[in-house]
Amino acid sequence: MKKVLLVYDSYSGNTEKVARAVREGLASGSVEVDTTLKNIDDTTKEDLLEANVILFGAPTRMANLPPKMKEFLNGIGASAMKGKIGTSFGSCGGTCESIPMITEKLKSLEMNVIEPGLKIQGRPGSVDLKRCRDFGKTIVDKL
Repeated sequence: MKKVLLVYDSYSGNTEKVARAVREGLASGSVEVDTTLKNIDDTTKEDLLEANVILFGAPTRMANLPPKMKEFLNGIGASAMKGKIGTSFGSCGGTCESIPMITEKLKSLEMNVIEPGLKIQGRPGSVDLKRCRDFGKTIVDKL
């Protein structure tokens, strides 16, 4: 069984809602997966090493990644991530610059990146949460 890790950073709770809905979608896919949802503050290098698939979620903060996510991603060595499957997701009020930033970082770590990442504008409503669940299901169906 594949181990899937969702790592997220959230200021207002919107990205956490997105992460939880993506997790629901992961559970509904065609392949059974062992899914763990973790706030970035609680995520360790061991968590990354144990996972086969890692989804990173963050809001956009002043057209950039939040400092905690940026520091976390910059502290990961390529040897730990090479060949793992990864993607990005998040919520934002603007153009969601954090999603392509995460995607490019995952590529630089030699991960097999599923694109495009998921962008949710503003506070996720019922339609947005369905998109999140569909995104999670799509990820699992690609495994």
